[in-house]
Amino acid sequence: MNKIGLLGAIVSFILQAPVAAQTSEPRWQCNEQTLVFNNRAEDNLHAYLSFLARNPSALPSKLNAQDRRKWHAAIEQYRLHTSQPRFHPLFSDSALSELTEHLFDTNSAVTDLPVNDLTRGYFSVMSSYRDEIWPQHQAQNQAWMEQSIALLDEYGEQVCSRLSDIFGTDVIVAQQHRVLTVARPFTHAGAFTSGRNLMTFINTYQAGFNDWFALEMLFHEVAHTSFPDSPLYQALESRAKQQGKQAAFKSLWHPMLFYIVGEVTRQMLSAQGHNFVPYAHWKGLYKNRPDPLAKLTQYWQPYMVGQVSQQQAINSLIDAL
Repeated sequence: MNKIGLLGAIVSFILQAPVAAQTSEPRWQCNEQTLVFNNRAEDNLHAYLSFLARNPSALPSKLNAQDRRKWHAAIEQYRLHTSQPRFHPLFSDSALSELTEHLFDTNSAVTDLPVNDLTRGYFSVMSSYRDEIWPQHQAQNQAWMEQSIALLDEYGEQVCSRLSDIFGTDVIVAQQHRVLTVARPFTHAGAFTSGRNLMTFINTYQAGFNDWFALEMLFHEVAHTSFPDSPLYQALESRAKQQGKQAAFKSLWHPMLFYIVGEVTRQMLSAQGHNFVPYAHWKGLYKNRPDPLAKLTQYWQPYMVGQVSQQQAINSLIDAL
């Protein structure tokens, strides 16, 4: 298909967009910052094709023969990109990451997409995706958003305020931070955030992003945009440089982010009588290298429960690395 043909397909897709897609976006606000939740077929198809590239047998059998040929061709293009070593849907040098970046950028028009085999495959199956698969994904995402916003309404303000206090800055740094919900994972992780675009893709399908975990992991992902520039991070990094432990701190900061957000969520839910195990412990993320969580439990937890000052905790934690 040439560029004109691709643009024609794009225009056709836009004109066929259901009225429901034009409804207002669900929102949740903390101070002056807002989480804006998106449930869009464009994002979901991109994630779904990435998923099918690793799980081709999951393609529904109800598709007709012509559509199945289009799907298999599109899946093959996605397979070529997702089979790259250290594949990431955004942080990779590939046509797939360009497409992800484009979907992140609310200022870009669909007609600005580069014309290549990947985007041709993507648009060739959009119509059958909308007709046959998207209604189920849309409903799943909608249910997840409603449940997550209900949790945010009940507990989010406390979690948001406490995290901002610990970081020394707003945990949500953008006036509008977009959360793009998808019903199948891009990768095994299932969620990722762009600090440049201030957007998050989060998978509504995996158990680790549902129920109470949705509350924790929303703040974990959003904190990727605030923690690395926060006064807390700068104080930790400064102490590490003083002691020549920059490499050790570099390997600690992400476990620390999991620990802080998970513990704040646990404390807030515990105060309401709920027994919550933070995601990193539930998932066993660091079972093969338990030292980071052990050090955080020993040297950072006293600060989290108000036994020592933040500076004392920073000194003790970095000294122990």
